[in-house]
Amino acid sequence: MRAPLPAGMLWGVGPKTRLRLEPLGVRTIGDLASMAPAVLAQALGDHGLELASRARGEDNQPVLDTCEPKSMSAETTFATDVRDGKELRRTLLGLSEEVGHRLRQSGVAGSTVRLKLRWSDFTTLSRQTRLAQATDQEKEIYHAAEGLLEATWSTGRPVRLIGVGVSGLGAPVRQLHLFDRGWEEDARLMQAVDTIRERFGQQALQRAADLKAPGRRGARGGGER
Repeated sequence: MRAPLPAGMLWGVGPKTRLRLEPLGVRTIGDLASMAPAVLAQALGDHGLELASRARGEDNQPVLDTCEPKSMSAETTFATDVRDGKELRRTLLGLSEEVGHRLRQSGVAGSTVRLKLRWSDFTTLSRQTRLAQATDQEKEIYHAAEGLLEATWSTGRPVRLIGVGVSGLGAPVRQLHLFDRGWEEDARLMQAVDTIRERFGQQALQRAADLKAPGRRGARGGGER
């Protein structure tokens, strides 16, 4: 039974939504399930009605005979070990762009970002961090992965492979702050970029930094699990 569990454990109920629900007396999933639809619609709009349906265990989505990926990732094995932090970050950004594009193509977002590193002695490790809310935007994926790199990699240590992955996939529900329009602008930009690349190819748009300093190329791979 999920009824006694805190409302914040329900997918789509973030800190902001939880604060808006508390004055209504909603503190558990059971409280949310028993709320009058009109009250929730007035407080949260359609999102409130969706949350109530989830709390009651209702799912109107069609059942599809398909195996959805649990994660999406991309990685690069360098031709020669890389010690330069700028090159590592440039590669990490490109991988984040690839993963973000694939997330949007699949209509999902992920709540956990994972960094994969392999040293010159072939020792491989991974570190991960959970986001405040799920994302399909490469900028957010990159910032999370870069933070993991900062915490894991020692300056000058040779890296054989670097990869980034996103897991905890689900519907791309977004909790927007009242005055936060930056994410919406990023989303529109990424939609335009995706459209251009789908029409003219992945190389139709490249970062200026890549054109000026392409760096060392290696074998790139990616996967869905």
